[in-house]
Amino acid sequence: MKRASALELEKLLGVRDSNTYGIYIGFQQIADCIGPTKIGRTINVRALQRGRSQGGADWWFYSFWPLSSREETYSVEAELKKSLRAYKSKGNQNQQELYALSLSDAEALVSQTLGASIL
Repeated sequence: MKRASALELEKLLGVRDSNTYGIYIGFQQIADCIGPTKIGRTINVRALQRGRSQGGADWWFYSFWPLSSREETYSVEAELKKSLRAYKSKGNQNQQELYALSLSDAEALVSQTLGASIL
C-alpha cells in the first residue's frame, strides 16, 4: 500500500515547514489496523499529520492534490463533498471527513474531479 508522511509529501512538493494547500486522502493506522478513509482539505500537511497522529495512531497520506490558496481548498472541498455525498460515513465523534470507500476507490473518484495526484 502506498503511503507518505508529511515530510515526504513536503519533499515531493519542494516545500519545507510552510503552507501546503491541498486536498488529501489519508488514513490512520495502529499496528496492522487501518482506519476509515478520510478525504479533506489542508493548509499545512505537517500540522494535519501531527493532529491525526494522536492516541498512538500513525497518520499517512495516500493521495494529495496541491492547490494554490486557502480559498481554493474550501471551494474544491465543497465540490468534492457534493460528488462524494453517497459515500459519506458518520464517525462516532461526528467526524466530517470519513468515507465508506477503499483508499484506491476514493482516489479514483477524486481523480475524476481533480486529475492525477502527486502521490
